[in-house]
Amino acid sequence: MLHAGEKILDTLEEVLALSRLESGRVDLEPAEFDLYDLIDTVTAEMSGRAIEKSLDLAASVEPDVPRRMRGDARRVSRVLTTLLDNAFRYTETGGVTVQVDVAFAGIRADTIRFTVADTGPGMSVDRQEQLFEPFHENHGLRLGLATAKRLAELMGGRIGVETVAGGGSAFWFTARLEKLVARMDVEHDIRLAGRRVLIVDRSAASRASLARLIADMGGEAHAVETGAEALDLLRAESRTGNKFDAAIVDLRLSGMSGAQTLCQIKDDDALRGLPVIVHAARGRHDDRRFVLDHGAAVYLPKPASAARLAEAVDAAIGGGPTSWISGTTISTAPRFTFRPRPCNRISPATA
Repeated sequence: MLHAGEKILDTLEEVLALSRLESGRVDLEPAEFDLYDLIDTVTAEMSGRAIEKSLDLAASVEPDVPRRMRGDARRVSRVLTTLLDNAFRYTETGGVTVQVDVAFAGIRADTIRFTVADTGPGMSVDRQEQLFEPFHENHGLRLGLATAKRLAELMGGRIGVETVAGGGSAFWFTARLEKLVARMDVEHDIRLAGRRVLIVDRSAASRASLARLIADMGGEAHAVETGAEALDLLRAESRTGNKFDAAIVDLRLSGMSGAQTLCQIKDDDALRGLPVIVHAARGRHDDRRFVLDHGAAVYLPKPASAARLAEAVDAAIGGGPTSWISGTTISTAPRFTFRPRPCNRISPATA
């Protein structure tokens, strides 16, 4: 009964919000904000949905997107959250990706495009045409998407979807935002210059996102899908002396798990010194403790922003205490408390 009551209350609030928008009684509340932090916060809040459904969640921001902007961050977050909620609702396998790019670059303001793509069932053209209307008899209330449409228009943008039945969907919206800084900090552009980083991730979207972030910061990225491929490449490169500076390993790999891959690296005399960053879904505290106990240099929650990725690689390569990164800060444990555990104690849940 309590859940039903909350659902009714949410619906009433959405009806009132849509009514205010359509009557012109809603004004924007522009303020300076960090767009990269906004993306990081929204995806962090939605990561629980990914964990619940065993889906991948990746996010990437193109390098020409300004970091510091002026606009209504709360309304941008609301529209993005609505599209993510819709994507997770209809996606059962695969994952969801967030892509941010510049749709139009102006002198003082840019039109920023936010795209949420999923691997769900897609939809017919007839259904697409009715998605952003508040009511539709065959699919119930569409208040969230209808409100998102009005908010996007209020911010000087538009909203739409590109999809085919059985082929997934890509919902997008645009917003006109005043730019305060032309591009991401120069420090992040060069922090990984000369570094070779191996990416091991089962998701093609995650591999592409991480590789792009590393390349944008001056690094050299190589990506593989499985732990077995990673070990083969690491051993081959080690024999030639062209070693990697760090490896980013997804905990949920197909076949050999990320934990098993980590242990194989730490059990190999030629690879033992390679710093390993374990990239995993947020909220799994047992996983974090486990991989750090078994030799990982850094535990990095998914999805990673450019700043947190650079921080993780710096911490791993720097050879300092084993670390885990949460939000925009890095926490470390004193080195003398760290004792790698034998890899034959991998628990079934983590493996």
